[in-house]
Amino acid sequence: MTTAARLLRDRADDDRAAFLFEDRVWSYRQLVEEGRQRGGLFTSLHRHGRPPHIGVLLDNGPEYLFWLAGAALCGAVVVGVNSTYRGEQLGQLIGHTDCELLVTSAVYEPMLDGAGDQVPSDRVLVVDRPEYTDLIADGAFVARGQWPQVPAPRRIAEEHRRGHCRKEEAEEQLEASSEHDPYLVM
Repeated sequence: MTTAARLLRDRADDDRAAFLFEDRVWSYRQLVEEGRQRGGLFTSLHRHGRPPHIGVLLDNGPEYLFWLAGAALCGAVVVGVNSTYRGEQLGQLIGHTDCELLVTSAVYEPMLDGAGDQVPSDRVLVVDRPEYTDLIADGAFVARGQWPQVPAPRRIAEEHRRGHCRKEEAEEQLEASSEHDPYLVM
């Protein structure tokens, strides 16, 4: 089975252009490294027993792509948070999708007012704040040459427990993940 994580890892040493945003070009090597750092950051913040769901409330730009790559590399799921919701409705959306981390920007942060405690303030990363930049620049979450990961068996068991797949499907996915790719993305 080919996964997004496998495709990204296969491009980890590729210096060809991966994407262009405004006047800057990122290579696949850079995209994978940025994703690896964010996947490592999420893995370090992940609370075992919780679904590995990352809420992303960002414009379509480099940070959004870096978090998509990071989630794929560590086996988490990105939940695109709709910016048309505000306050209590936004809190319900975040709670319903079990986001344990929310990544946003200062532009969207005011939308969280009134959202309640669905994602506590210590679980919100604001990408255009110095603290976030320092976290990413530190790069200490995953050693070079290693890949972040949220354990696949727990994710698969969680999917079955929540009724998202039948027991037989969960067992097949568990078998496939352990034999072929420990980073199986559901």
